[in-house]
Amino acid sequence: TFTSAGRFDAASNALSLGYGWRIAPGLSFGIQGKWIKEDYAEFDASAGAVDLGLHYRVPGDKFNIGLTVQNLGSDLKFVGRGDRLPYLVRLGVAYQAFSDRFRAALDFERAVNSDAVVRLGAEYWVTDFFALRGGYDSTSDEGDEYAVGLGFRRRSIVDLGGGHQPMSDGMGRVWIVFNGEIYNYPDLRPELEAKG
Repeated sequence: TFTSAGRFDAASNALSLGYGWRIAPGLSFGIQGKWIKEDYAEFDASAGAVDLGLHYRVPGDKFNIGLTVQNLGSDLKFVGRGDRLPYLVRLGVAYQAFSDRFRAALDFERAVNSDAVVRLGAEYWVTDFFALRGGYDSTSDEGDEYAVGLGFRRRSIVDLGGGHQPMSDGMGRVWIVFNGEIYNYPDLRPELEAKG
């Protein structure tokens, strides 16, 4: 049998303010301050932290390099016990070639007391409207994950309200985002509305 132990509320909130500026040709710096508040039943905790970021666009516009250090700040304390916000370092490199038809990105992430994470992705635009995509992610509990996909580019978007995207199979292993348009929809609309 099921016995109710009562009801409680939980919430997580963060308020942040950031600013970035160019410090040299191709080099930008950003800083963000944030306040984090957690509520769990009658207990609450809050902490302040700072995130720092650098972005460098290598001359020639083929490479971009980014570095962030996140959650430099105070402990988040519940009932007198403090938990550190997870210090997080991320390094990313992006490359584009062949008149921007090919793009690749590598992301390295390391949190304190956690294993390093590596993500890699690439896409190649075969035509102006169709792309081949692939990716790698080392974060899965089941081992490394690989993904392949197709990309489509549309010329216009009429209505996004009823799209329900992305769509997946029943197991959540295969996903698709498909954007299509029925170009003679103004002619079909009265007929479909009459049918209900």
